[in-house]
Amino acid sequence: PLWRGQLYKELSGKADLETLRWVYKKRNDATDAPGIKEREMFIRRLMEEGEMQEAHGLWIQGLDAMHRRHLGTVFDGGFESELEMDGFGWQARQTKSVRIERQVTYGIKGLAALRVKLYKSGPEQFRHLHQVLFLEPGSYKLTMRNRLDSFKNEKGLQWRVECVDDSFEVLGESMPLLGTQPWSELALNFVVPEVVCPVQRLALVSPTDKLHDHLYEGILWFDDVVIRRAEGGT
Repeated sequence: PLWRGQLYKELSGKADLETLRWVYKKRNDATDAPGIKEREMFIRRLMEEGEMQEAHGLWIQGLDAMHRRHLGTVFDGGFESELEMDGFGWQARQTKSVRIERQVTYGIKGLAALRVKLYKSGPEQFRHLHQVLFLEPGSYKLTMRNRLDSFKNEKGLQWRVECVDDSFEVLGESMPLLGTQPWSELALNFVVPEVVCPVQRLALVSPTDKLHDHLYEGILWFDDVVIRRAEGGT
């Protein structure tokens, strides 16, 4: 019925989680299984409630064969598929000062690379790009290729791996990215602790909270983002 979509939208925002789970299961058992929008709303609610593992499993179920090829410790580290606004792929937030998109350029390995273009239109703390990770405890190495096209800022931007919990403990962070440089490799070693960090976040962020440091101008490119177990890591 035409009213079902609106009803499910209301439930996903206002019903308690157990009721929403029950409704989603009933919908899943129906002959016309939940559509993409219903699944996305349920995933979003699970993430808001902190049920990351359940949300991640449901998100994977909804991937088609093409997107499943990009599964790994980092999803689509080569930026071969479109950016997402929901779920567990690359999350990119667009604003007047920040434009993040896949683009073709020289020196890339696949079909595209990620371009982060920043406009000097006003102070805005950069925390516009991230991906949620599910790494087991142990030692890891993050590598990626990056290029800077006249990127201007006092403090730069850095890649950070942090726990997704109340502490947001920083597990590792790269050197700040500044200026102009050709394609080169960035590497970062970090350790996921044995306890209290089942979910992590890989994010490109500003290293400072001071408002006057959040004026940016220029372009950053990223490609071939990979996380592997470190040699000798457990």
